[in-house]
Amino acid sequence: MKGRKSIRLPALNYVGRNTYFLTACTLHRDRIFSNPRWADLMVRSFLEAAKAEAFLLHAWCVMPDHVHVLTEGATDQSHADRFVSHWKRATTFEFKKVAGRELWQRLFYDRVLRDTDSRNDIAWYIWLNPVRKGMCCEPWDYAWSGSMTKMNMNTTPSEPTWIPPWKQRQEESTATTGPNTGRE
Repeated sequence: MKGRKSIRLPALNYVGRNTYFLTACTLHRDRIFSNPRWADLMVRSFLEAAKAEAFLLHAWCVMPDHVHVLTEGATDQSHADRFVSHWKRATTFEFKKVAGRELWQRLFYDRVLRDTDSRNDIAWYIWLNPVRKGMCCEPWDYAWSGSMTKMNMNTTPSEPTWIPPWKQRQEESTATTGPNTGRE
């Protein structure tokens, strides 16, 4: 939109061997991925996009209305925007063919990790998402999460209370203004 501030960093931040925490939501937060067919398609799309775009998938989780992924560029030419575009395009094509409508919100949340960010804690935040939502008792019981690297669920979170920066701001706001009545 004209006049709106871009939420993206300069393009150079998305190229190379950086590590990213990414979240993408379905359009209108529709619970598309509660259908195993679409959740399976999403996992396959992650794996295919990672291979095609030279990315490592340290952790992922497909929730009913959004996906999380902790990923890292495997080469100096790896490009995070192309990685996301690859799996969003593949899933949108299949979904639109069957449902006749869009699947994704246009934008997605990204965080380029710093050296001080704990990849293990972020992976556990991702894997524990279905546990926090009451969808399973243990993260390894959830069919639509995993890892394709040596990072795995056999480790333990060093800080299980890690929360994404956008939720930290919500909690700070709630502490000073009272509970938020809007959507999470």
